[in-house]
Amino acid sequence: MLNFEGSSGAMEERLAVQLWGRSTNIKVRYYTYIEDGDCSAFKALQQIHNNQGPYINHQIVKEECVNHVHKQMGTALRKLVQVTTMDYETKGGTKKKKVLSGRGKLS
Repeated sequence: MLNFEGSSGAMEERLAVQLWGRSTNIKVRYYTYIEDGDCSAFKALQQIHNNQGPYINHQIVKEECVNHVHKQMGTALRKLVQVTTMDYETKGGTKKKKVLSGRGKLS
């Protein structure tokens, strides 16, 4: 789509509706929608034909892209490693130790 004015999410929605909408003209049906975690385009597809979806008598199945799930899990685990600490006493006072990083752990 050339010169779209709006957010990238809005462009994704509009193009998904356009693509799925014209699929019936060429006798093609998409049964699975693979998303990247942003479900605004999927919601827009479901709202076609008064919330009956693009094919009226067939429900669309939403799947998560494994690459995006992998990235989200990695980010969450790295954050968990950083914030999970344990206080321990030393001769000089109390110190914090990361309990999930190091040999044999999540790092």
